[in-house]
Amino acid sequence: SGALPWSPDRVEQAQHTLLRLGLIESDTPVHPPRPQKLEDDHPPAYTTQDINQAMASDSGFAGLVPAVEQLLGKTL
Repeated sequence: SGALPWSPDRVEQAQHTLLRLGLIESDTPVHPPRPQKLEDDHPPAYTTQDINQAMASDSGFAGLVPAVEQLLGKTL
C-alpha cells in the first residue's frame, strides 16, 4: 500500500473497477497514506559529478536521462 502516487479518488476508482471485474472481493475502502511534508521544501542540489556517478553506477537512472532530456528539450 502506498506504492503508487495516486490521489484517494483514483485509488477508489481503481478499487471499484477491480470489484466490478471480480478481481477483488472486499469493498472495504482503501485509503492511501497522506504524503508527508518534508522538512526542507527545496529540491536537492546535485552536482555534475553526482549525476555522472549515478549514470555510471545505476542503469535505471541512465535509462531515464534520454527521456528527461527529450521532455525538457535540453541536454542534462
